[in-house]
Amino acid sequence: MSAQPTVNGAQKSPVAMSLERLEKFQALSEFLKNCSDLEVLRHLAGLKLLPGAPAILEMAMLVFPDLEWFNSKSNTNVPDKITEIGYATVPVAALRDCKGPDDFPALLKEAAVYHIRVLENCHMRNKGFNGSKTAGIFKDVLNNYVAENGQRVPVILAGHAWHNDEEHLKKEWNLRLNKLTSVVRKVENLAMLARQADIIPVLNKAAGESNPKFDTLLEGFGVDNVEGLWRHNGANDAVYQMTLTFLVVFFPLLYPGTSSGYPIDPSIAGRLLKEMWKELAEYNQQVAPPGWGHEQFCHYCELADDHNAPDCPAIAAKSVKCTLCANAVGKENAKYRAKARDHHAGRCIAQYSHQTRPFPKFFMDRKPTFEMMRKLSQATAIANYVDIGKITYPFLKDEKVTVKLTLNEIADDSGPLKSSAEINQAVHITLIAELKKLRKETVNAREEAAEWKAKCEALLAQQGGQ
Repeated sequence: MSAQPTVNGAQKSPVAMSLERLEKFQALSEFLKNCSDLEVLRHLAGLKLLPGAPAILEMAMLVFPDLEWFNSKSNTNVPDKITEIGYATVPVAALRDCKGPDDFPALLKEAAVYHIRVLENCHMRNKGFNGSKTAGIFKDVLNNYVAENGQRVPVILAGHAWHNDEEHLKKEWNLRLNKLTSVVRKVENLAMLARQADIIPVLNKAAGESNPKFDTLLEGFGVDNVEGLWRHNGANDAVYQMTLTFLVVFFPLLYPGTSSGYPIDPSIAGRLLKEMWKELAEYNQQVAPPGWGHEQFCHYCELADDHNAPDCPAIAAKSVKCTLCANAVGKENAKYRAKARDHHAGRCIAQYSHQTRPFPKFFMDRKPTFEMMRKLSQATAIANYVDIGKITYPFLKDEKVTVKLTLNEIADDSGPLKSSAEINQAVHITLIAELKKLRKETVNAREEAAEWKAKCEALLAQQGGQ
């Protein structure tokens, strides 16, 4: 079986699915609803076959995805942003070849591993893989795995706490995996899978117990020190998820002396997981590198294949400056202003943690997109009043509340708001933004601010006359 990959495992063009094929996928999805995650995976491994399983299940492709996102501070307005996505794929046929401990390392080498950086940060450069494009690629990957005869094959997703990743895909990229016809089953939680295999005890929610963390599961299989594993890297974590899933699925073959609980001796045929992962990394490095990217890149001056970042002359020249961090206002953002010389605005991750005042209720009630929220937060953090006006103005157009605040009252922004109505607050923010911008020295700024001021004045007059 092959995926005929072009970009990260995706087909050059979507493969059409016949009505007959679609019906088979739907029937398979319904059949699998009556099976546990462990039953499905052990069937795929050939350990315990499911009676009456549709034949098309034998052609399935296992996909182990992992998303990484920047965790912004809990008291900021900014939603967490997806920074990278990794996934590993393994055909069912490879699982059937694993007959015992000696075959396990070879099974890991059957995986095709992909890594997409969505957001540039630190020294990482990204040319072309923005959120919308990556969402399309990932969707095409899941929907376009094909067999040798060119027919699309069913996909089974297996992740750890996958519901969190899926929620981010939906909110960030509007990607709803339950609408993809090729995805016939999702194994959403490694802890639940391990519990079905009697490796970890039944969860006592009444006693306040929670599912073990990913690192705890690793410790149970002998990985007691995650140092050097480069966790929270999309591709690496996808491999670790895949490995843990296979350990649970093949547990009776790998650890025949353990009926329940973690194995006393976690080695497999005398080898530890870290050894196998190191061998896997060396094996993958033998694969020809892709034709894109750079071996050396300086994130200070944006030069490739010239010098290492610590040796960059831009550091001594103090020409590196993040305008977002340098202009962040308020005492809470002082620590970000102090680090403004560490990076450029185009690589700024700190912007998602800048402290700003809460968004107006009228703004949140209109369910703004993540990107719109980020833009308003960024504009507010650096006191960019024109952008605040541009972003909030469209949210005011359909308001039907009478505005009693006059332009003269608004112009004097030294005092408190004259009204507590949400719409008045919104108009206050918008008009003050433009009036403050008018005080700037550049002609362009005055003209642009005047244009938005005129729009807001017209809106104020219209609503004030109702």
